Amino acid sequence: MQDCKFNKQELEINGILDNKKFKYFDKRSWHYSLVGNSNGLNFWHDFAQALRLIGYDSILSIEHLDPMISANEGIKRAVKFINMIILREKIGDRTLSS
Repeated sequence: MQDCKFNKQELEINGILDNKKFKYFDKRSWHYSLVGNSNGLNFWHDFAQALRLIGYDSILSIEHLDPMISANEGIKRAVKFINMIILREKIGDRTLSS
């Protein structure tokens, strides 16, 4: 799971297919962003729900290429964010047990 952040000024000049090197992320039309740092909780919640609706119940991988966040901090933040959006229990009976 990975997000993308857009730089509106550069996007208007260079378009989405900006071919500058990734090390110049502040001068590119877009750069990779840690999951949840661009598209918010609602987007990712809907994403996780869509996976569940089609029956996907397996691994969600974190791809961390955000140039603004260290590897260690990025992974910790990504795990914390993903834990807010995934449902752990199987869909089952909707009645409450007494």
